[in-house]
Amino acid sequence: MWFILALLAVIGWGIEDVFLRAGTDSKDKLSQYRIAVVTGMWFGICDLVAMYFSESHLSVFALFQKNIVLTIVPVIYAFTLILSHVGFRYLEASIMAPLKNAGGAFSTLMFLSWYAYKSTINNVWEQITITDIIGTILIVVGIIVLGYVENYLDTHSIFPKNALGFWAFVFPLIFCCTDALDTVVCGIMLEDSSGADIACYDYYRLYAFCFLLEGIFSWLYLWHKEKKIYNPFAKFRRSFLVAGGLEAVSMLAYIIAMDIEPMYVAVIITPYCVFTELTAYIFLKERFTKGQYLCFAAIILGILLMGCSELLA
Repeated sequence: MWFILALLAVIGWGIEDVFLRAGTDSKDKLSQYRIAVVTGMWFGICDLVAMYFSESHLSVFALFQKNIVLTIVPVIYAFTLILSHVGFRYLEASIMAPLKNAGGAFSTLMFLSWYAYKSTINNVWEQITITDIIGTILIVVGIIVLGYVENYLDTHSIFPKNALGFWAFVFPLIFCCTDALDTVVCGIMLEDSSGADIACYDYYRLYAFCFLLEGIFSWLYLWHKEKKIYNPFAKFRRSFLVAGGLEAVSMLAYIIAMDIEPMYVAVIITPYCVFTELTAYIFLKERFTKGQYLCFAAIILGILLMGCSELLA
């Protein structure tokens, strides 16, 4: 059961970025809010499903009050995920996916900083292997070089691909760091609070409610900016509808699978960007230089190495 759920999450997240890229207009400066509306709508629907299976049967407000510390991360996660979608106006899906999927390397660096701050740096070797270090180096170097290559192409090519160059990387990298922070905060909290946790369906509801609120506020903001009611079901926005549904369902499948078999699920989830690369190549006809492909290979190899390290730990 856990394997099927993990596989569904991998495929869902992998294809989601392709639909987001396909539906994003590079001239639409409000595209991230449109994505937020449909994503919040789908999370609201999935929240009803999670509520039915909820272990605590608490109201959403009581659930937030009881888990106020855990709530902080979903709020930041939801905000930065939508913010990262700004990158789809400037970057191809094949570039966005590895950037968003590189959180493992950043969480490793964050853990190093945390242990150094706590003066327990020797504990790092209990958490990090040589494979983790190699994977982290590959990811970080791959991202830096990819940013340099993108900036070079934008400033030297007669066919520039975007107007921001390396700065377009800021949006997905912010989400990447937040995703890493999610991992680190949960690890630190569990270590310091002697086993505080939350049941999987209730944990999902925290995320769902944050996305729902974000969707409502985004819909109101679009109404204010455009002076008309935004219709998320418009024909030319159907790609966003599919992407929002994939995000909500994939998150639900992932959290349930993690509750069953966290170690193996984390490994299976790790290389989801490979699905994005393949589908973007096939359906969006995205093509890159040899230098860009080498950077993709380095980032994906680093992600896979870190996943294998977790499996063998």
